Amino acid sequence: MLKDLVVDGRYKKTLDQSIHAIITIDEQNQVIYFNDAAESLWGYQRSEVMGNNVKMLVPSEIRASHDSFIEHHRTTNQDRIVGTSRDVQLERKDGSRVWVNISLNQIKHRGKSTYTAFVHDISAQKQAQEIVNQTLDQALDAVVTIDGNNIVTFANRSAERLWGYTRDEMLGNNVKMLVPEQHRHEHDELVNKNRRTGINKIVGSTREVPVVRKNGEHRWGSFSISKIELDNEIQYTAFVKDVTEEVERREEFKMLSMVADETDNSVIITDADGCTRYVNQGFEKLTGYTMSDMRGKKPGTMLQGPGTDAETVAKISQKLKNREPFYDELLNYNKQGEAYWISVSINPIFDDNGHLSSFISIQADITEAKQRSLEAERRFEAISVSNGIMQWRLDGTPESFNSYMLTRLRADTSTNAQIATNNLKTMLGEQTFQKVIAGSQIKDVLPFKAADGSERRFDTVVAPIFDSEGNPLYLVSYGIDVTNRAQAVEVTEQEMNKVETSSNEIQQIIGVINGLADQTNLLALNAAIEAARAGESGRGFAVVADEVRQLAQRSGESAAEIRRLVDQTNERVRALADALQNLNEEGS
Repeated sequence: MLKDLVVDGRYKKTLDQSIHAIITIDEQNQVIYFNDAAESLWGYQRSEVMGNNVKMLVPSEIRASHDSFIEHHRTTNQDRIVGTSRDVQLERKDGSRVWVNISLNQIKHRGKSTYTAFVHDISAQKQAQEIVNQTLDQALDAVVTIDGNNIVTFANRSAERLWGYTRDEMLGNNVKMLVPEQHRHEHDELVNKNRRTGINKIVGSTREVPVVRKNGEHRWGSFSISKIELDNEIQYTAFVKDVTEEVERREEFKMLSMVADETDNSVIITDADGCTRYVNQGFEKLTGYTMSDMRGKKPGTMLQGPGTDAETVAKISQKLKNREPFYDELLNYNKQGEAYWISVSINPIFDDNGHLSSFISIQADITEAKQRSLEAERRFEAISVSNGIMQWRLDGTPESFNSYMLTRLRADTSTNAQIATNNLKTMLGEQTFQKVIAGSQIKDVLPFKAADGSERRFDTVVAPIFDSEGNPLYLVSYGIDVTNRAQAVEVTEQEMNKVETSSNEIQQIIGVINGLADQTNLLALNAAIEAARAGESGRGFAVVADEVRQLAQRSGESAAEIRRLVDQTNERVRALADALQNLNEEGS
């Protein structure tokens, strides 16, 4: 039929002058019509094409199969290309290729089947589209386009990075594959509802929504959706920026702001010059100063006073100048002029370019704890005046001695070579030392070597110091010098032993005196008997004998009294010895 029309001069001129290339083939797939636009498009003259197989006009890679494609349609009538249009690449005579849109129609006439192709050059549109596609493909934001059936027709490299799917996995599939699973069942209806109603809830606006990647990882995307209204369908393009870090920073800042507002600790934020930009409620409660009082002022000028340590203030200034973190304890003054102690931490904050942007200071009120610490320190200093304090390593070697110990060991420093030879393990013995390491507290009188080589004895208590997990850090000992007392007790014991020895000797002498008195008394008695026998002539001798007997009796009584006094003295000496022994034992 077309052949007839072509032959008919009324239509041939119109077809020849068409701006679209027109080619018709017969049942043998031979070209029977080739217009002027076709000559221009392919670069062949009409005479080179007419009567030849149309496969000369298709790309070289499909020429061998082209006849079978056409024959398959003739025998099955399955329309894959016929009756439709599609964009394909055309190979020109010179080998160059151009993009064209081809529409293929089948014409059946008088039992014969011919095909006519209408082809127009879309190279310019394709180039423009390629520019757009390459631009979008290189965009930092993810770009995804869907057609009227919600099928993904375009996805750039950023979309691959954001969702973790390859382009091939996304193209040709429903876009709901990129939607969080809990919303997939309703996504098509939400998109189609916009097509039907035109009510834009998301289209034309920007919002942050969760993105679930292929591996299940959750991220955040800022979505901006554009609607593309074509003649036969409505498409959508989504531009998605990965804002995960921004959202996390915002949430972190929100949490930090909540902490800063709710904490009892004082928080100050200054600019790079140290001028106040923010104080929290904890600061106002601690100092009595409000944000209005502090804005634009340096905290130190408002809070430091006469008792503030100048050395610590200088250290703060140096740290801030060097843009380094600072931590220490400081005495400040509130708005009423009352002093309070703080534990202060100051940290510099840098922007993304590494430039100093601000300082943040967090301060905790430690007044009560600091007062207790100062009181304990003063008590410790007072104790150190009259008590020795030593610190020992876990191998028993000395770490330090306080001034009391150094004075009594006649040394200037703890590093003195002579006193450094003192070893706690040696003094206690291995077994006792290990008990101390395990946690026991030991009390004993220990000998120390002094710097001059002499020995000093100290009544000592040894105890371990542990860390928070119960591991021993070091050992400490506390003691007083009992060298003189020990020597006095020793001398006293020696003298009392001598007294006791002398008392025993006196007892022996008293025994001799008692023996002599007994013998004298016996002799006087014998003399009295003999005088009685002598009668009148022995009377004078009897008088003398009686006096001797009385003298012997008095001597015996005196010796008994001396024995009693010596016994009492011995008892008192023994009581004194026991008292000194007990005193020595209690002191040790």
